[in-house]
Amino acid sequence: MTVNSSDWANFLDIWRSKDCMLALSHFHLVELLAHDDPTVREARYRVIETLRPVALRPNVGPWAHVQLPQSEMARAILAAGLHNVLPEPLKNLLALHSLVFWVVLRSDADLKWLRHFEDDRDFMRTIRGVRAASEMGAEARQRLPGTPHRDPRLSELPNEIPPEDSVQAAREELMKALDDPGIRRVMETVVGEDALDETLEQALERANQVIDTLAKYGPRRGLRNLLGLSASGLPDTVRLSRAAKASVFHSELAEYLEVHLGITDGPWCQKVLIAVNQEDCPGRWLVDTLDNEATLAEPKQSGSNVMDHWHASFFPYVDLFFGDRRTVTYLRQVQKRANTPSTIKACPVPATAPASIAGFADALEDRLEYAV
Repeated sequence: MTVNSSDWANFLDIWRSKDCMLALSHFHLVELLAHDDPTVREARYRVIETLRPVALRPNVGPWAHVQLPQSEMARAILAAGLHNVLPEPLKNLLALHSLVFWVVLRSDADLKWLRHFEDDRDFMRTIRGVRAASEMGAEARQRLPGTPHRDPRLSELPNEIPPEDSVQAAREELMKALDDPGIRRVMETVVGEDALDETLEQALERANQVIDTLAKYGPRRGLRNLLGLSASGLPDTVRLSRAAKASVFHSELAEYLEVHLGITDGPWCQKVLIAVNQEDCPGRWLVDTLDNEATLAEPKQSGSNVMDHWHASFFPYVDLFFGDRRTVTYLRQVQKRANTPSTIKACPVPATAPASIAGFADALEDRLEYAV
């Protein structure tokens, strides 16, 4: 089947009769642009063009700095009614931020815009950097087959102050890591040659601050302070992975309030930090959950897992989701669990994406035949 065939035309009739709209995130763009063969890229562009209008969540252009996690935070604030005390400009800003797919491509000129991403050097550099960093991260998390993944509780960490020689050894290992040619190469891909040395200096400073805290208070108390567990109310029995992700989430929430809304302190800010949690941001919750699923099930992971999991973060915001077999399997498992947020459990069951355009059209047609 090709985009010019009668079978494709029949499929488009069904697509349009159901008022369907293709939803793309910048993760789709990353996968499209990362393909080395220009003829494959062109074929994918043509498929997208025939399925217009297309809803898009790009990572460049207006509002590019407002990512899905920030949009989910805005939606959570609105859902909790916490926006009612804000002035109108901030209420309007929250409403804009809460949009998930905020661009709709309809015209030929709109759709040609997609191809222009290939000429955006910063975007292409980011793509290469993300892929390189993902591969390096996956390699660092590898373990031998048959070796269980270890995720200790905070209470299992020692409380004693570490000896000076072990602290010094940690600093030496840190310096060795930052001097590693592979790490420097990945960092240069992400930030550029001009900013490389400054970025590495900042990373060294932050890492040394972590070492200082652990040396002063001991691993258990030091990590509790670093992760802000006292403020979050998480007990010492919490797993380190959950504590770390909760800490990152609340840091990002505080950053959203400051950077995007201009609010850094006060009763309203504290109410939001207490009221909004990861479960209120189902896409972000899914990313962390799928990462846990993969870590437990796969001793050796691929760097593409990161992209697959972030692609799945849009699962709660579409009526029909297609993903690779591995991700869809995890999504179906997660949907069945009692502690999964209701917004995710209520989503239509995800479908495995076929490898070809013809298979994609057939699979979509089968699902659309039963759609309202």
